[in-house]
Amino acid sequence: MEYAIGLVLAIISGMLNGSFAAPLKKIKGWEWENSWLAYAFGGMIALPVAITLIYIPGIISIYAQIPVSTLVAVILFGIGWGTGSVMFGIAIRLVGFSVSYTIVFGGISAFGTLIPLFVGDDTVSFSVKEMLVLTALSLTVTGIVFCAVAGKLRNEERNTEIVADKSGNSFKVGLLVCLIAAVLCSMLNFAFHFGKPIIEFTSKNIVSLSHPFLINHTVWMLTLASGFLPFLIYCVYLMISNRSF
Repeated sequence: MEYAIGLVLAIISGMLNGSFAAPLKKIKGWEWENSWLAYAFGGMIALPVAITLIYIPGIISIYAQIPVSTLVAVILFGIGWGTGSVMFGIAIRLVGFSVSYTIVFGGISAFGTLIPLFVGDDTVSFSVKEMLVLTALSLTVTGIVFCAVAGKLRNEERNTEIVADKSGNSFKVGLLVCLIAAVLCSMLNFAFHFGKPIIEFTSKNIVSLSHPFLINHTVWMLTLASGFLPFLIYCVYLMISNRSF
């Protein structure tokens, strides 16, 4: 039963993740920085903090008993993830939604799965399961390459009246931003990997939080709040530069 619920939630999550940026095309009167700052505040501060404080009112006291090194690691990886998310927003402006989304989220799947596999505590044995994971990741990377090529061809068709060098350089910069964003966004996995002591402490000492969904919010809130910082800095900078308050 829990597996079925998890599968349904994963499907719903995929649908929401695949459509969250779609409203940006319909927003009138707001600049990019206004829309993304509102999105970031709602998704990284308002909702996570509200859920965490409702179900884990003693979250601050939990953090106070966690080693500082663990908290710092989670915060730094959260900032890295937030920086990647900002770059994803920039990539959408450079190469379009469909291309940037495919490359960034495909890259997140690859880097976010592959890197922790080799830096984790468990020894890589190249078992059948691990080989299947590596095969799936190679297919994902292949799909990313094809998507990048298709995007470049579409970009050339749509910009026949623009100087070729300028259009090509812009697209190359966009692809580079996508790849960097994918690497940085995969740091969300690292935040949870290095945040295991927080989850373990909570599960052992807070009996009422036996469900993983609630326990994981001890890491979610800290990571997402840290990830909001790059959004805040960059968007406020653009608002000041463009006078788009």
